[in-house]
Amino acid sequence: MSTVKLAVVGPKGVGKTTLVNALVGDFTKYPQMPTKGCRIRETKIPLKSEEGSAAVEIWDVSGDQKYEKGWGVVRAGLNGLVILFDADNEAQTQEVNLWMNAFLKTSELSSDQVAIFALNLPEGRRNS
Repeated sequence: MSTVKLAVVGPKGVGKTTLVNALVGDFTKYPQMPTKGCRIRETKIPLKSEEGSAAVEIWDVSGDQKYEKGWGVVRAGLNGLVILFDADNEAQTQEVNLWMNAFLKTSELSSDQVAIFALNLPEGRRNS
């Protein structure tokens, strides 16, 4: 069985963990707590072109840059990258370049393996 490694990155508090939970079918409403370092969720997806399925590791990376020393482990063997940010937050918009430089430019990924989602977070969910 193939294994696909996907990292979800972006600024603190943007909803990376909520997205990762949804991608693995976990719709439980958890209290909002910052991710410490990195959290890995695993799932399987059926393959249409082949029989069987593929294992998917989704690496939920903390938006806190104090964990930057661990990013090398996340980049190793990465097959895809998702960058999330709040489009109404100018600081987060500028931070997209940091995530691109930290993960795309320092890995073997090409730009067609990256998805960037500009979110419009409700006022109560926005980080300054």
